[in-house]
Amino acid sequence: MVFPQRILWILCLLMTLATAANVAYGNYWSGGVGEEERLNVPDGNTLIIFSQRSGPYLANMAFTIRRSDSDVQLQGKADGPWVITDLPSGDYYVTATRANGDRQGLAFSVREGKQARAILSFP
Repeated sequence: MVFPQRILWILCLLMTLATAANVAYGNYWSGGVGEEERLNVPDGNTLIIFSQRSGPYLANMAFTIRRSDSDVQLQGKADGPWVITDLPSGDYYVTATRANGDRQGLAFSVREGKQARAILSFP
């Protein structure tokens, strides 16, 4: 019999390992903090970057990507300043919210055979 405390410990360990390795989280990957990490990013046709206007990258961002018709395509929390995902061709709108409540949004398009990039810059 496995005790509840042991199950909780195992789950916490697995979550810590997944976060430390910045592996894929469902339909997206988040990371990009270190140079080595940036060299090992997965393939994806869409790159979202979170930064301050003064230059530094931002992490721990809640984000939502919607199709132009308002359907939510992807929603999550970015542990790092980059989010990489694969989206079908189309027009999208991404919103991101910082822990302090600041919110930014940006429209972008995904086209067949090209990587889309959206950079959200916060004051």
